[in-house]
Amino acid sequence: MKTHSKKGFGFTLIELLVVVAIISMLVGLLSVGLRKTKIVSSNLRQKSVFHAMEIGLAMFSKDFDGYPESGVLPNRTSANQICGAQHLLEALIGRDEEGVEPRTNWYAPDATLFMPPSPSNPLTIADYGYYDIANPRSKDRRKGPYGEFKHIEVHTVYDLWQGQNGSSFIYDSQGAATPSRQAPLFTDVFRKYKIALPGGGTARVGMPILYFKANRSPARQFRLDNTARHEVSNPASEDMKNWTYNFQDNQPVVDLPSLADTSVSDAGHYVDPKDSSKSKPQVFYEQITLRSDPSRPFFKPFNADTFLLISAGWDGIYGNEDDVTNFEY
Repeated sequence: MKTHSKKGFGFTLIELLVVVAIISMLVGLLSVGLRKTKIVSSNLRQKSVFHAMEIGLAMFSKDFDGYPESGVLPNRTSANQICGAQHLLEALIGRDEEGVEPRTNWYAPDATLFMPPSPSNPLTIADYGYYDIANPRSKDRRKGPYGEFKHIEVHTVYDLWQGQNGSSFIYDSQGAATPSRQAPLFTDVFRKYKIALPGGGTARVGMPILYFKANRSPARQFRLDNTARHEVSNPASEDMKNWTYNFQDNQPVVDLPSLADTSVSDAGHYVDPKDSSKSKPQVFYEQITLRSDPSRPFFKPFNADTFLLISAGWDGIYGNEDDVTNFEY
């Protein structure tokens, strides 16, 4: 009589380890693929935002015979200032999102100038309308808004950094009771940072969108080769004003710390990891210039007659390859 022995059908330890290793590899590949897909999707959304902004700025240019300025401006009684990132929002939707007030002259809001006329503040009613963008006279002068912008949010510098590491110099809503005292800005679609909002609660936010207006006047086109690097490695402020684009227009934002850790004062913006001798303005200017022909001694900036829009991209750091812009490298 033939007998049959029972044979186990379980996996051996080696087989289980092999299966686990294969699954781990597949999960790893899948997570990398999903991350890349998410980055590409976010980049496309940011590009679509920039396209909508380009249309809005074209409409603004038609109404005001030119694109909005991007230079840093102080308010009239203190060191508070606003920069290109805030000018962009003011031009497209206005400081209170109800259109741009043409008579603000782009100055940073000044709390002392939002007071009604008095012996100590002898302004006329018409002047008061100029300072108070919530005034009916102001609303009659409004232009825009120039479009609706999906995927991005509006915040003030105080919302994002809450006064840390010099952010108080860029005008925000700290202590302000009305939108007319704010200088908000757009943040990009890469909402990787979780912040505590001043009024309570939390939110995921992106980095500010930078805006630079081209200088149409005859500009010095800096050499970026080794023989003349000294021209841009440590440029004086007056020299930067002669560039087609001025790095200082958004330097107050660039100098702020990373939202990932607001205790870190140097967030790594516009730093060349291969050449630490380069200054931030030089890295910026190299980023925004056409270099298709290395033999040319001078390089022409992208969009030399219009403007630049720059997002810090997925990593939240300005000045490297993952930045999203309205120009192509």
